[in-house]
Amino acid sequence: MAPREKTVESVNKGATRREAARRFCTDRAAVKRYCKVLDERSTPEPRMAPEKPRDFCLFRLPYTLFVKGIGYMVVCVEWTCP
Repeated sequence: MAPREKTVESVNKGATRREAARRFCTDRAAVKRYCKVLDERSTPEPRMAPEKPRDFCLFRLPYTLFVKGIGYMVVCVEWTCP
């Protein structure tokens, strides 16, 4: 059983949030949040992070140029994915 589930279970069995926070070495606000999340969903486990859209990507790569009269320069060139 996960620590979050144990914390919520101890609160459901009658322990105060303060006692549960001390017993499982966490904040009282975290215990309150775990109980709230359990009321909203069936599990106190955190949700998966939403995926970022993949329609645009950008690469910055160093590119060395030789400029007459100046010498070699390093510039950053940006490419986008098709």
